[in-house]
Amino acid sequence: DPATAKSRGIFGFDSMDARSRSFNMIRARLLELQAKRGWRMIGVVSATPKVGKSFISANVSAALSRDPRFRTYVVDLDLRRGSLSDFFGLVPEYGVREYLDEDRGAGAPDAYRLEGERLVIMPTTSGRTHSAELLASDRAQTLLRSMRMSNHANLFICDLPPVFANDDAVTV
Repeated sequence: DPATAKSRGIFGFDSMDARSRSFNMIRARLLELQAKRGWRMIGVVSATPKVGKSFISANVSAALSRDPRFRTYVVDLDLRRGSLSDFFGLVPEYGVREYLDEDRGAGAPDAYRLEGERLVIMPTTSGRTHSAELLASDRAQTLLRSMRMSNHANLFICDLPPVFANDDAVTV
């Protein structure tokens, strides 16, 4: 729920909270780019791990989800160090990693919608994996293509791996 999300550092749901202002500014710029260029998939990267890219992804997606014209999805593609599930307090059975790895029972990645919010969260379970290979796989390309081809009212924030940790972000 939104109160739990706020207690975990996600302020983008509350436009009255002063801590959401920078995310509102980013939201405005992204919506401008969406209108001008049709961009609906945005990747968030950092140079190295543990510098706040997932914090930014969670808060920008929360701010975007307040716009009633769009449906916002935040997708955790950092298969080795995924942390969106921690921010939102989720324990996915089949995250994006399991889906891409075609684990038994993972016909689709788990997706969560916060009560009372217009945000869908697609977390991953982090772990040791051949992440670049999974992100280059046919299944990953199908997932990304599905996102691109989905309803034009859908916006996707993709929490990508750090660019200097491995080649995963470039692969996506």
